[in-house]
Amino acid sequence: MTIVENDNTPSVPSPASGGGLRWGQRGPRKGIILAAGIVILVAAFAAALTYFIIEVFKSSEAFKMGVSRLVGNSEATAALGAPITPGIPWGTIKISGPDGYARMQFSATGPNGDGTVYLAATKQLGTWRIDREELEVRGREGRIILGGSP
Repeated sequence: MTIVENDNTPSVPSPASGGGLRWGQRGPRKGIILAAGIVILVAAFAAALTYFIIEVFKSSEAFKMGVSRLVGNSEATAALGAPITPGIPWGTIKISGPDGYARMQFSATGPNGDGTVYLAATKQLGTWRIDREELEVRGREGRIILGGSP
Protein backbone atom coordinates (compact mmCIF):
# COMPACT_ATOMS: atom_id res chain seq x y z
CA MET A 1 0.00 0.00 0.00
CA THR A 2 1.24 3.44 -1.04
CA ILE A 3 0.37 6.55 0.94
CA VAL A 4 0.34 9.83 -0.99
CA GLU A 5 0.56 12.84 1.28
CA ASN A 6 0.01 15.54 -1.36
CA ASP A 7 -1.14 14.57 -4.82
CA ASN A 8 -2.07 18.15 -5.90
CA THR A 9 -5.56 17.14 -6.91
CA PRO A 10 -8.16 19.70 -5.97
CA SER A 11 -10.65 18.51 -3.47
CA VAL A 12 -14.29 19.13 -4.19
CA PRO A 13 -16.23 19.91 -1.07
CA SER A 14 -19.42 17.98 -0.77
CA PRO A 15 -22.63 19.75 0.18
CA ALA A 16 -22.89 17.44 3.16
CA SER A 17 -19.56 18.67 4.50
CA GLY A 18 -20.76 22.29 4.51
CA GLY A 19 -18.33 23.36 1.77
CA GLY A 20 -19.12 25.05 -1.53
CA LEU A 21 -21.56 27.90 -2.00
CA ARG A 22 -23.72 28.73 0.95
CA TRP A 23 -27.28 29.98 0.95
CA GLY A 24 -27.44 33.48 -0.63
CA GLN A 25 -24.14 33.10 -2.49
CA ARG A 26 -24.35 33.02 -6.25
CA GLY A 27 -20.74 33.38 -7.26
CA PRO A 28 -19.30 35.95 -9.68
CA ARG A 29 -22.45 36.06 -11.82
CA LYS A 30 -24.36 37.88 -9.09
CA GLY A 31 -21.63 40.57 -8.88
CA ILE A 32 -21.71 41.13 -12.63
CA ILE A 33 -25.50 41.47 -12.63
CA LEU A 34 -25.35 43.86 -9.67
CA ALA A 35 -22.67 46.00 -11.35
CA ALA A 36 -24.66 46.12 -14.60
CA GLY A 37 -27.76 47.16 -12.67
CA ILE A 38 -25.88 49.96 -10.94
CA VAL A 39 -24.46 51.20 -14.26
CA ILE A 40 -27.94 51.21 -15.80
CA LEU A 41 -29.40 53.12 -12.83
CA VAL A 42 -26.61 55.73 -12.91
CA ALA A 43 -27.05 56.17 -16.69
CA ALA A 44 -30.83 56.55 -16.29
CA PHE A 45 -30.35 59.13 -13.53
CA ALA A 46 -27.85 61.10 -15.65
CA ALA A 47 -30.22 61.04 -18.64
CA ALA A 48 -33.16 62.22 -16.51
CA LEU A 49 -31.08 65.01 -14.97
CA THR A 50 -29.86 66.16 -18.40
CA TYR A 51 -33.42 66.14 -19.76
CA PHE A 52 -34.62 68.18 -16.77
CA ILE A 53 -31.87 70.79 -17.17
CA ILE A 54 -32.54 71.15 -20.91
CA GLU A 55 -36.26 71.60 -20.25
CA VAL A 56 -35.54 74.29 -17.64
CA PHE A 57 -33.47 76.21 -20.20
CA LYS A 58 -36.02 75.75 -23.01
CA SER A 59 -38.88 76.93 -20.82
CA SER A 60 -37.01 80.00 -19.55
CA GLU A 61 -38.37 83.38 -20.51
CA ALA A 62 -34.91 84.51 -21.67
CA PHE A 63 -34.66 81.63 -24.18
CA LYS A 64 -38.20 82.18 -25.47
CA MET A 65 -37.50 85.91 -25.98
CA GLY A 66 -34.22 85.09 -27.74
CA VAL A 67 -35.86 82.62 -30.13
CA SER A 68 -38.64 85.11 -30.86
CA ARG A 69 -36.09 87.81 -31.78
CA LEU A 70 -34.10 85.35 -33.89
CA VAL A 71 -37.09 84.15 -35.91
CA GLY A 72 -38.41 87.72 -36.34
CA ASN A 73 -35.10 89.14 -37.58
CA SER A 74 -35.06 89.64 -41.37
CA GLU A 75 -31.26 89.49 -41.63
CA ALA A 76 -31.16 86.18 -39.71
CA THR A 77 -33.95 84.78 -41.89
CA ALA A 78 -32.09 85.85 -45.04
CA ALA A 79 -28.89 84.15 -43.82
CA LEU A 80 -30.42 80.90 -42.53
CA GLY A 81 -33.66 80.67 -44.47
CA ALA A 82 -37.10 79.97 -43.06
CA PRO A 83 -38.14 78.23 -40.94
CA ILE A 84 -35.38 78.66 -38.35
CA THR A 85 -35.13 75.86 -35.80
CA PRO A 86 -33.44 76.57 -32.45
CA GLY A 87 -31.23 73.90 -30.89
CA ILE A 88 -30.58 72.92 -27.31
CA PRO A 89 -29.63 75.90 -25.11
CA TRP A 90 -26.81 75.72 -22.61
CA GLY A 91 -25.06 78.19 -20.36
CA THR A 92 -26.03 79.81 -17.07
CA ILE A 93 -29.32 81.00 -15.64
CA LYS A 94 -29.38 82.46 -12.14
CA ILE A 95 -32.54 83.77 -10.53
CA SER A 96 -32.85 85.16 -7.03
CA GLY A 97 -36.34 86.36 -6.30
CA PRO A 98 -37.39 89.06 -8.80
CA ASP A 99 -33.86 89.49 -10.19
CA GLY A 100 -31.47 87.35 -12.18
CA TYR A 101 -29.48 86.90 -15.35
CA ALA A 102 -29.01 84.45 -18.21
CA ARG A 103 -25.95 83.84 -20.38
CA MET A 104 -26.57 81.14 -22.94
CA GLN A 105 -25.96 79.94 -26.44
CA PHE A 106 -27.88 77.66 -28.75
CA SER A 107 -27.66 76.50 -32.33
CA ALA A 108 -29.95 77.87 -35.03
CA THR A 109 -30.61 75.93 -38.22
CA GLY A 110 -32.43 76.85 -41.40
CA PRO A 111 -32.61 75.47 -44.95
CA ASN A 112 -29.81 77.81 -46.12
CA GLY A 113 -27.35 77.43 -43.25
CA ASP A 114 -26.73 77.16 -39.54
CA GLY A 115 -25.12 79.15 -36.80
CA THR A 116 -24.88 79.85 -33.10
CA VAL A 117 -26.90 82.37 -31.12
CA TYR A 118 -25.28 84.06 -28.11
CA LEU A 119 -27.63 85.63 -25.60
CA ALA A 120 -27.19 87.78 -22.50
CA ALA A 121 -30.33 88.78 -20.59
CA THR A 122 -31.14 90.37 -17.25
CA LYS A 123 -34.18 90.05 -15.01
CA GLN A 124 -34.99 93.09 -12.89
CA LEU A 125 -38.04 93.38 -10.67
CA GLY A 126 -39.60 90.33 -12.36
CA THR A 127 -39.12 91.49 -15.96
CA TRP A 128 -36.65 89.95 -18.41
CA ARG A 129 -34.73 92.17 -20.82
CA ILE A 130 -32.31 91.04 -23.53
CA ASP A 131 -29.05 92.93 -23.06
CA ARG A 132 -27.34 91.46 -26.10
CA GLU A 133 -28.15 88.80 -28.70
CA GLU A 134 -25.95 87.88 -31.66
CA LEU A 135 -26.07 85.27 -34.40
CA GLU A 136 -22.82 83.86 -35.73
CA VAL A 137 -23.51 82.19 -39.08
CA ARG A 138 -21.10 79.44 -40.10
CA GLY A 139 -18.97 80.50 -43.08
CA ARG A 140 -19.85 84.18 -42.78
CA GLU A 141 -17.69 87.02 -41.44
CA GLY A 142 -18.95 88.88 -38.39
CA ARG A 143 -22.10 88.43 -36.39
CA ILE A 144 -25.67 89.56 -36.93
CA ILE A 145 -26.83 91.73 -33.99
CA LEU A 146 -30.30 90.55 -33.04
CA GLY A 147 -30.80 92.81 -30.04
CA GLY A 148 -29.13 94.94 -27.41
CA SER A 149 -26.24 97.34 -27.77
CA PRO A 150 -22.72 96.36 -28.89
